[in-house]
Amino acid sequence: KYGDEPRANVIARSIAEHRPLSTTGDLMEAVAAVTPQFAKQGRRKGRTATLARVFQSLRIVVNDEEAALGEALLHMAPTLVRPWVR
Repeated sequence: KYGDEPRANVIARSIAEHRPLSTTGDLMEAVAAVTPQFAKQGRRKGRTATLARVFQSLRIVVNDEEAALGEALLHMAPTLVRPWVR
């Protein structure tokens, strides 16, 4: 949902199969098991980019960043938008 990962289902299945995960290295191994080392086309599909998206997604969920962003916008929006503008 948060990392826009094209292989999300395959990665999720691999993570579930590799449980229990106790370190970030364990998570990296689970993701690496289903991710090619290098992308054949484009930059977004290699292992490094995939791992970055997985860790980004986890960070967003763990830190509840979506709610924090919504709260910040809710408080800031009235000061940023002019009342006479649609």
